[in-house]
Amino acid sequence: MAVRPCKMVTGDQLKSVLASPVFSELVAKDMDEISGMLECCTAEAGDSLRRVGDESSSLYIVVRGCVKLVDPTRREVVGMLTEGQVFGLLSILFPGVAYIEAYADEQTVCVVLDAGNLRMLEVSNPALAVRILRGIRASISNSIRPILPILARISV
Repeated sequence: MAVRPCKMVTGDQLKSVLASPVFSELVAKDMDEISGMLECCTAEAGDSLRRVGDESSSLYIVVRGCVKLVDPTRREVVGMLTEGQVFGLLSILFPGVAYIEAYADEQTVCVVLDAGNLRMLEVSNPALAVRILRGIRASISNSIRPILPILARISV
């Protein structure tokens, strides 16, 4: 089955977005400004949210359900994301081709911020865009922190 767009992002979904570490510096007033830039999608268990080779330029926030991240070369699950967790941190900064697949593990709702909308925000409200970018940077840093000792042992 295909992922379906929602008609609009609801107040409860916006609360979940605010709870995400990416948006931790935002306040309710900020959400009023970006709510029109956010999209919503729903997926049933097994639906693909993103496949390898797909154009990838969006940040996804799981607001309900569970998303399974799969390494397609090994067909191995590399992550399970639940409410408040995100994927696409690098895709929104560096749009390109997806290298990890994402599937709904159960009925799932995600709120999506596209790179194009983030770029528009950089022009219309640079201070707000900077707060979001700081949240993205912090989330990337927290994501890679556990593997830094492994990377340090790799000889080049």
